[in-house]
Amino acid sequence: MATPRVTYAIGDIHGCSELLKILLEKIHEDAHERGNDYRLIFLGDIIDRGPDSRGAMELVYQALREAPENRLLLGNHDEFLLRILACTNESEAVLSHWHKKVGGEQTIISYGLLGNQHPVFLAEEFENHHCHHVQMLKSADNMIIENDYVFVHAGIRPNVPLVDQKEKDLRWIRQEFLDHTEHHEKSLCTGIRLQTISIQKFGIIELL
Repeated sequence: MATPRVTYAIGDIHGCSELLKILLEKIHEDAHERGNDYRLIFLGDIIDRGPDSRGAMELVYQALREAPENRLLLGNHDEFLLRILACTNESEAVLSHWHKKVGGEQTIISYGLLGNQHPVFLAEEFENHHCHHVQMLKSADNMIIENDYVFVHAGIRPNVPLVDQKEKDLRWIRQEFLDHTEHHEKSLCTGIRLQTISIQKFGIIELL
């Protein structure tokens, strides 16, 4: 009889490529010991704060490339980068906030781009040298639903059906979600303060 596939949900990485590398090795060992096939769901926020966002992005990119069943959710920090690279009217203000307040400087340093901090320059550099990282973020999911389980980055708006959830809430919601004590329509796995909010035993998901 075939063994069930195990899903490993990986929370915020935030530029910690060396820890991610160790974790991926441990996951492979664990799945091998269990005799299970497995897949990975990255719950977003690959970049910012840590020392090697570029390396973390590359590890996630390779994991998605090697196994199509692996998935990535877009986190709010990842969204910051896409909004900057879009070069819209808001991009300069977003870049300033990202750089000063939420760890974007570490991301820029990891890509070797600290010398010129302008959205157009950054967009050109990413297009010329790191376009696969940008495309990976653009292709990321907002929500993954599998059977009785839902994977999101931040949470969901309480008392709103899953089909009606807004992308902003999936990446940004905080206290309204965390303070909600009633059952949701499915069991949730989130990247922010990685947790499950379950109405039944959480059997097939490994939280890491």
